[in-house]
Amino acid sequence: QTLISMSNLANSHRDLGDAEAAADLQRRVLEVQKRTLGEEHPQTLISMSYLAFSLRDLGDAKAAADLARKVVEVQKRTL
Repeated sequence: QTLISMSNLANSHRDLGDAEAAADLQRRVLEVQKRTLGEEHPQTLISMSYLAFSLRDLGDAKAAADLARKVVEVQKRTL
């Protein structure tokens, strides 16, 4: 539940135009999810997508595309 709240807060930061704060919080959420749920868990993949959006908003299109590509590859394999 805490991770969901943190993710929601990160999305609110992004909606308010603070992509840096959003990305920082999304990285923290993602780190815990990878450790507790695994890298291929659907919720982890959603968080990876959210981070990709924030990276794009920060102007790091390459990192955003790389992360989004990774999400798609895992989804194709597991979902």
